[in-house]
Amino acid sequence: MADCVICLGGLNLELRSQLERLPVRGGVQTASNYEVAVSQGVGTEALKLAASGWHVHMVSRLGHDSLGDLLLSILRHAKVNTTFVKRNFNCKSNYRHTLTLHNDERSEIIHDSHGCQLTVEDLMAARALFLQASLVVVDNTLPKEVLDCAFKLAKKYDCELRYADHSEPHMRLNRFAVSSATASPA
Repeated sequence: MADCVICLGGLNLELRSQLERLPVRGGVQTASNYEVAVSQGVGTEALKLAASGWHVHMVSRLGHDSLGDLLLSILRHAKVNTTFVKRNFNCKSNYRHTLTLHNDERSEIIHDSHGCQLTVEDLMAARALFLQASLVVVDNTLPKEVLDCAFKLAKKYDCELRYADHSEPHMRLNRFAVSSATASPA
């Protein structure tokens, strides 16, 4: 199938909110604006390719939490096949929450869960996808043994392989003005 692509790697959620001031320790501050996006990398590539008409298969790992639920919902809404996105009960999904104050001062909260890394076993479970694919997009931050396995499978099944572009802007999926949104320390 010439229009089939496999995207391999981590999925990250970008949360952005605008506040009048940062909350005091243990406090809650109401946000005047809230945005949700899939961060740059393989997740953004999967969404762009699906929007361009490719049949996209995502192979990844997510935490078994509400952020993972949201990421899966976004991918499925875009018609990305998530059959090989594994949920891990032992970790939280990756995210970056950027808080911007009205004076343009920024504060970031970053959660990077190394326990949700894609494994060689995950790739081997999804290897039948390589028979259908003409293109494989990989996240270059994957562990070396996973990258090596991806290269070997792509070569064996004659798939073009390229790295996800981490330099492009984040793809905004939803923008809401949520008067009841709150930002509290994570």
